[in-house]
Amino acid sequence: MALNTLEKNLDKINKNEPVVIHCQSGARAAIAYSILIKHGFGNILNYSGGINDWVEKKNELVK
Repeated sequence: MALNTLEKNLDKINKNEPVVIHCQSGARAAIAYSILIKHGFGNILNYSGGINDWVEKKNELVK
């Protein structure tokens, strides 16, 4: 989900599951982290490797 649509789609994110955020440089992920915290999310992980690294390691993707 893109940062510019995050707040409009918070209802699609399960607060009871870990949420992994990522971006290329880290700036957008930091903003996304702040937005999620503001809306009561607590189990947030910032994956600094980026999406390509995540996929290469065969981690699960959820849309």
